[in-house]
Amino acid sequence: MKTYVYVTTTELEWPGPIQSSGAPSGIKVFELDDSGTLELLHQYDMPGKGPAPLVITPDKKFIFASLRISRELASYEINKTDGSLTKKHSIPTKADACYLSFDKTNNFILGAYYTGGMVTVHKLKGNGEIAAEPSDCISTHAGAHYIETDSSNQFAFVPHIAAMANGESAANSI
Repeated sequence: MKTYVYVTTTELEWPGPIQSSGAPSGIKVFELDDSGTLELLHQYDMPGKGPAPLVITPDKKFIFASLRISRELASYEINKTDGSLTKKHSIPTKADACYLSFDKTNNFILGAYYTGGMVTVHKLKGNGEIAAEPSDCISTHAGAHYIETDSSNQFAFVPHIAAMANGESAANSI
């Protein structure tokens, strides 16, 4: 069985120590061989899109991406033969998600929006389509950087981190 690795690149210029790679925004697909070597197979340039977090469905049929610059949530079908991607669907979002996950039924995609100060839940359809309107959207303070449901699928964990007035990091401020 082949192993594919999906990596995002962005032309965004971030403040602080993390800077752009200088590569155009997009998704690169690599094959990982038995020796641990990565070989670039496909490159999907997405100027002005800024893909960042990616999440793959457990059945490995679809990959979802938050396109941060264009503020979209998009799905791509994965070709199991060569790892290539075909765009299936996208919806506009109010902000750019910094983290994506699925609930335990894999029927919903959850997003945490660091600068947007919110979390969302969108219904998924089996063909990679994403419901245009969120099932739920909850405002939070800025700094939501993760969202995951517990094993019972009844509760979602949403840690926060934000800057204090002096610019230093503050742990889990909500």
